[in-house]
Amino acid sequence: MSWFTRKKQNIEKNTKKDLPNDLWRKCSCGEILYNPELEASFSICHHCNFHFPITSEQYQDIILDKKSESLFSDISSIDMLGFKANKSYEEILETVPNNKEAVDCFLGEIEKRKVVLCIMNVTIAEPKALIGFAGQRVIKQTTSQELPDHFQTSEFLKEKGFIDFVVDRKNLKNSISKVLDVLA
Repeated sequence: MSWFTRKKQNIEKNTKKDLPNDLWRKCSCGEILYNPELEASFSICHHCNFHFPITSEQYQDIILDKKSESLFSDISSIDMLGFKANKSYEEILETVPNNKEAVDCFLGEIEKRKVVLCIMNVTIAEPKALIGFAGQRVIKQTTSQELPDHFQTSEFLKEKGFIDFVVDRKNLKNSISKVLDVLA
């Protein structure tokens, strides 16, 4: 007879609790972030200030005073060039979430000024944003030249005069309002 044999099985087995898989997100700095807190901070890592990608609707919420009217929402892309690939253009568009266009336009207000806001894939550059149509490796192979470190970052492009300013997402609305002050 074994010394540690249980006569009665009163202990329940540990069962894994089902948790939603979208509660946590790992940042490139290694920090594990709680998604509701991350969303409350404009999807910016509180540890390293990394700006996670956000949707045009989230930009709209950050920039405009309140919900606005979507413009041109009844227009959709067509295959004018006879796009050739493994899948048809229509099949590719089916896999694109919500936003199928290169630009979303909204009629709204920024600090009580009426504006038409057009949100594109690239807007005013955010800190550490990578900007370019091809990656550094592809450009290096194509040009056969050594490239400076971080040459596609928003900070590098601002330094070279290709970007007017780099703005933290938390200050985006205020910065656009200042530009409107100068232009209005």
